Amino acid sequence: MTTSRKEKLVGVVVSLPSFCDKDYNLLVDRQRKHIRWLVDHGLTEGSAVLMISGGLGEGYFLEDDEWRTMADVLAEEAQGKVPTMIGVFELSARRAAKKAQYAAQAGIDFIQLAPPHYMVPSAEDVFGHYKYVNDAADIGIMAYNIPWAMPKPGFEFDARLVERFGELENVVGIKWASNDIRHYLRVLRLFSERFN
Repeated sequence: MTTSRKEKLVGVVVSLPSFCDKDYNLLVDRQRKHIRWLVDHGLTEGSAVLMISGGLGEGYFLEDDEWRTMADVLAEEAQGKVPTMIGVFELSARRAAKKAQYAAQAGIDFIQLAPPHYMVPSAEDVFGHYKYVNDAADIGIMAYNIPWAMPKPGFEFDARLVERFGELENVVGIKWASNDIRHYLRVLRLFSERFN
């Protein structure tokens, strides 16, 4: 029986740090050792997803070749024992789609996809960004948004946008924060069966 993407996106999503030397060069051997240690100590399918190049992992600041290296390292070391995820933070949907395609080909299970964020986008801009990436790459997507990561007043996923994410087959999870707890609880209540 094949496990669905939604069934694989369970447990804690562990955001891995990027190991670097004093000149900010990646220390790939340390990264590999850390991933193996996590898997050997029980972070496996059903309990966790390992995410590389997220916010904690310098995902916003890696060069493209470094980002690809991180994708390759995670896929190689996880060896299918634990689901994998990589952060994608691009202003351009085309660049985000290229990264999603690379991640899928490398064997990564999910991307954590942020909306475009240079200027405050509209809900239509955000949906278009996610749809473009969804249609371009066969990889699970965890939609990611935190209001404080954009210029004021920030951007929040509203109920209508989350409902539209349901049209995108690859969007299986949402990671977000809200400045309004009632709004957050309402969206959670409405869509917790559809998204992880």
